[in-house]
Amino acid sequence: MDSILSTAADKVYPPEDIRRYAYISPEQYQIMYAESISDPEAFWGRIACEELEFHQPWTQVFRTQGIRSEWFAGAKINITWNCLDRHIRTGKGDQTAIISARESGEESRITFSELHDKVRSFAAGLRSLGLQSGDVVTLYMPISIEQIVAMLACARLGIIHSVVYAGFSAQALRLRLEDTQSAAVIASTYTTRRGKRIDLQSVVAEAVFGLEYVRHIIMDFRGEAFVSSDKYIDYQYIANTDIGDEIIDFFDAEHPLFILYTSGSTGKPKGIVHTTAGYNLYTHYTAKISFDLHPEDVYWCTADTGWITGHSYIVYGLLSNGITQLIYEGAPD
Repeated sequence: MDSILSTAADKVYPPEDIRRYAYISPEQYQIMYAESISDPEAFWGRIACEELEFHQPWTQVFRTQGIRSEWFAGAKINITWNCLDRHIRTGKGDQTAIISARESGEESRITFSELHDKVRSFAAGLRSLGLQSGDVVTLYMPISIEQIVAMLACARLGIIHSVVYAGFSAQALRLRLEDTQSAAVIASTYTTRRGKRIDLQSVVAEAVFGLEYVRHIIMDFRGEAFVSSDKYIDYQYIANTDIGDEIIDFFDAEHPLFILYTSGSTGKPKGIVHTTAGYNLYTHYTAKISFDLHPEDVYWCTADTGWITGHSYIVYGLLSNGITQLIYEGAPD
């Protein structure tokens, strides 16, 4: 223990080649930090112009009224445009976006162009079900390409997603469904952890029982036989919807992007609403600068997508930067 403590107390400096190519030096960091504190509107306004694309410019970077705070008032944005469309336009379409690995050893890859197509098709499928901007859709899925596609498809349409960790009980899932009055659930039949198959479909069936406002259950059957039902819809059916003449919508900067609940370990879970533009910019810039992510890097965040770290540094922060990332379904054992 003494040796561990003494090692932890030592300063460890990065190699010179990393220091040389880092986006900012320690000296630059101090200058930027001071600016962000002394004039946050000027600082974040400049960063927003440099890092993101807005469909309509803002009239004010930041304003408060009572307990309400707003970022980029008057601006229009679509977070999936920043995560996908603009990268394809700048020639990154053939770059790997996600490397997906599972405990079984299976591995699959998807490029930014392929991910873009899947998100657009899934969004068209959600729209065909009558789901629209302002609706809430709850996801109960393992970390997978299918989950990320569903999240981005919701965001593309302005549908508010609520991702629930695919390990929570039916009671925990139901509480979140009741609180959000979710119009639909997107789920998977199972996941695996430490070699054990975890049944998710029965959890969903128990959680939605009697909830009439849950109009659709979109189930990823993961290669198993589709179970026909008046409420159940095959994920693959939605995923293969014809895109048609897609018109991408741009939303108010303060449009709700997602609701994420606290774990409930200290009381009833509380749903936190995150809005779009400020979240897009902060996760984009902190991912880029804190992790010093460069175009050739491959990044792995070991969190689950059901937590805020996963939302920020698996999905939105990484894709907004156009970085290749690894996702892993299961528990590192």
